[in-house]
Amino acid sequence: MWWFRPSFRKKFERIKGGSSSSEVQQLLGAPREAEDRAVPLGSTWGTQPELTYKIRADEPVRQWMFVAGGQYYYIWFAKASHDEVDPWRVTLKKVVPHRL
Repeated sequence: MWWFRPSFRKKFERIKGGSSSSEVQQLLGAPREAEDRAVPLGSTWGTQPELTYKIRADEPVRQWMFVAGGQYYYIWFAKASHDEVDPWRVTLKKVVPHRL
């Protein structure tokens, strides 16, 4: 029997700002690369209007990267929840043809 399996891109498009990292991993699987860091002091990266959650300089941000079909899929999470198990929430996502 044939089952419909949406493409990675379609699954990626279903992710909305505010989704937890657990929800993202359940939908997309484990990222190829993951990195936790703080937004650099003096940076305005965390105040872009596209962000679901604003992140001030020196606050934590989590970046996940996936690769599928020759494209790089990036998701950034803000530590925006009081959930002790999974406080990370999607704040921005992008698809680009090259590694960032």
